Amino acid sequence: MSNIRKPNGHQNWVLTYYIDGERQPVISLPTKSKTIADRMKGKIDDLIDCKKAGEKPNSELAKWLLKIPDSLREVLEERGLIERQIRLTIQTAVAAYIDSKKASWKPKTYNRRLNENKWFVEYFKPETRLETIDRQAAVQFLNWLKDVKNLSPTHINSIMKWGMYIFKYASLCGAYSLPNPFINVRVPNTVQRTKQYISIEYTEKLIEACPTVQWRTAVAMLRYGGMRPEEILLAEWDGVDWEAGTFTFRSPKTEHHEGKGQRTIPLFPRLREAFEEMRMAAEMETGIILPQYILSTDKPGNGWDSKRQSIADGKNGSLCELSDFIVKAKLDNPGSVPTNMRGSCSTDLKRKYPEYAVDAWLGHTKAIARRHYDVVTADLFEQAANADDFNSDSVRDSVRDCSRFWSLNGNGKNVNDAKNFPQTLENTGFLQKESPSCNYLQQGLIPPAGLEPVTR
Repeated sequence: MSNIRKPNGHQNWVLTYYIDGERQPVISLPTKSKTIADRMKGKIDDLIDCKKAGEKPNSELAKWLLKIPDSLREVLEERGLIERQIRLTIQTAVAAYIDSKKASWKPKTYNRRLNENKWFVEYFKPETRLETIDRQAAVQFLNWLKDVKNLSPTHINSIMKWGMYIFKYASLCGAYSLPNPFINVRVPNTVQRTKQYISIEYTEKLIEACPTVQWRTAVAMLRYGGMRPEEILLAEWDGVDWEAGTFTFRSPKTEHHEGKGQRTIPLFPRLREAFEEMRMAAEMETGIILPQYILSTDKPGNGWDSKRQSIADGKNGSLCELSDFIVKAKLDNPGSVPTNMRGSCSTDLKRKYPEYAVDAWLGHTKAIARRHYDVVTADLFEQAANADDFNSDSVRDSVRDCSRFWSLNGNGKNVNDAKNFPQTLENTGFLQKESPSCNYLQQGLIPPAGLEPVTR
């Protein structure tokens, strides 16, 4: 089918092959070794057989094709022995992925992705081909992030996901056909934020320390409405339905999901009070609910309009001045105030309303709520510690009587000692007098040797 030879004056071997009896142009093999040339000849013969049979190369051939020089691959593509593939480098793959997502990413997401890509490109180098990166290389990259760069588990987790997205996008584009090397790589567990419950009493003291009605309303929207900071900034009076008792507002965080651009929550009594106070003070019922400067990434002075535009574009604001009010009210610092207030709102509501309803009102899934918001409060520990569910004398006596009864029956001794046992069970609540199934036991219709019929 084919043969190799080394022409006079040439250092490398060349391969001559035939298809349907017709001689094809020679292929220059990039090697001086006769042994390596023979191996390449065998692989190319297999490719010729695949072409004649109309089949794709098997996994062994596919792995070999990944290791051959680009010059040989290009020749094989030109001769039609293998399919022509788009060969992506790290630089081209990243650029294509970012270009495909840039329109849907919010500015904050875009900046975070660029930060993740910085580490990815620094380690693998822009000119590296995707198919040269295997699972072992991904694991080494993970260890480099941990041991050399000393990044946090949360940061490492995010960077490893970025790598997975790059290869997934290349696979969807048909430029990468191997398994994603970043899948199933064990990444360090992320350190979760410390969740703290902010009580109603704490919230009311903080509201009293707020200097303006705008700040008092903002705190009420956080704690009693479970709203995010960017939702507070964009909320309008048109969303308040006083008669129906509902409040509808825009949700920038989730608006890129279909049907998640806005959310409706009940107009909870304490939230209604805050809105009524705000409406009386501002003497307006249209436009933005909080028209004055409240949210900022810096101290006041940037201007409300510019910050409003940045929030509308997807950037989160932070209630930075709340820390000053907390100090003024001589309260303990609860950490991330907006997030903990939102979580405390979720915790309180789930004590009264179905979990699915609360998750829908606050705009998150059950998994997200349990991971980031729901808190086991101190009063539940106190309630459980003082409960007598496991300390009741009647329960202990009943359990002891049950053990004694079944022990006697099981051993076949002193069965008559248990003749009053049904009455004991009835007195302790284990048997219902009206239960037909229990009457069999009470009336002696079941043989004392056990529940099964006696066999002879």
